Amino acid sequence: MGKCKEIKRWIEEESDFCRPCLLPPLMAWYKEELEERGYRELSQEIDRASQTGDENLVAETLDSIKEKVPQDLRERLEEFDCTAQAFAEEQER
Repeated sequence: MGKCKEIKRWIEEESDFCRPCLLPPLMAWYKEELEERGYRELSQEIDRASQTGDENLVAETLDSIKEKVPQDLRERLEEFDCTAQAFAEEQER
């Protein structure tokens, strides 16, 4: 699927599509995957970030979580990032 951009950098880029609007589904995908694999504390980090209403903090949290998990899980989370970015790219056309 190729290398995708970090979420924080990606949502900050100029776009006709509302990239931060994809944060809620991304958060849900991350949370479900993390909880299924026993990383409840990381899932709760997402909850805490989202409660602030700060899109940049949410994006930073998603990016930082990928640094805290094993490679196989990191790759899965990156797949979610790539899916969101590909969807937005389609909408931008």
